[in-house]
Amino acid sequence: MKDATLVVVTLEAEHISAGQMVLIESMALGKTVLITKTDTTLDYAEHDQTAYFVPRGDRAKLQEAIRFFMEHPEERTRIGEQARKKFQETFSMEAYTQNMLQILRERLES
Repeated sequence: MKDATLVVVTLEAEHISAGQMVLIESMALGKTVLITKTDTTLDYAEHDQTAYFVPRGDRAKLQEAIRFFMEHPEERTRIGEQARKKFQETFSMEAYTQNMLQILRERLES
């Protein structure tokens, strides 16, 4: 994935957790991800900010989004940079450790 221009993740299931690990790894690499909008993917990214959501099963919208991002490298860069920042703040080991320390501090204080 590190050499990918775009990462495309199409999902069939609406209510089953899928695709998040590819999404998170792509975010860590600063890649723009086109991903199916499902209940579970919405928990990890924001449309047109840290990923680009495409309606499930809409081949035309997916093709349109791929074409757009291939023709607009500045938009790929914008979303990729925001995705990397979101990864660092939310999903990285450092973020995990900081959250765990905060929970422990709160428990110890109560």
